[in-house]
Amino acid sequence: TGVVLVEQPFFIFHNNLGDQLPNELIGCIPALVVCVLFAVTLTISRMLREEVHPSIMLMGHLLAQFVISSMLCPVFDLWKLPESPQKVLRLTGGAFTFALGFYFIFLSLSQEKLKIVSGLLTSEILFTRIAELLFTGLTWDWYAMLGSILITVGCIGISLMERDDDIEHSGNTATDTERGKLISP
Repeated sequence: TGVVLVEQPFFIFHNNLGDQLPNELIGCIPALVVCVLFAVTLTISRMLREEVHPSIMLMGHLLAQFVISSMLCPVFDLWKLPESPQKVLRLTGGAFTFALGFYFIFLSLSQEKLKIVSGLLTSEILFTRIAELLFTGLTWDWYAMLGSILITVGCIGISLMERDDDIEHSGNTATDTERGKLISP
């Protein structure tokens, strides 16, 4: 229900978005690829939790992003920064929040099960909607906001229920050794 309210498909809401369908698919295909790549990233990060500190994981990911960007920029002739200081500040702020966000993802994966972390990460849809409203001037859409809230509450609820089930069956989710690694690299 939440996804339908957020996306408002033209065949249900009878809006004019049906004319934009090919353009939307072009944007959706890379987003789906990102979902698969992100799932692989989370899985590998969880597997490495006992051997690699979250700070080292972040450094490795940022280095890989730098190498990939360095190869793509010449291909697409993108070696120019935004001209406005405000846009440079946004670019820099976005980069820092991205890095900090990934650090916290790696930190949570070092302590919690993958299914719980990935479930909680789906609450991003609500926070993205709020950020769009605050920073981009997006118009308020009650259906989309309600859908975002339903998705977030549902995913957090499922994650918490799974966590409670895991705790009941195994005692706890992180050993004392794993918790100690978080404090000292």
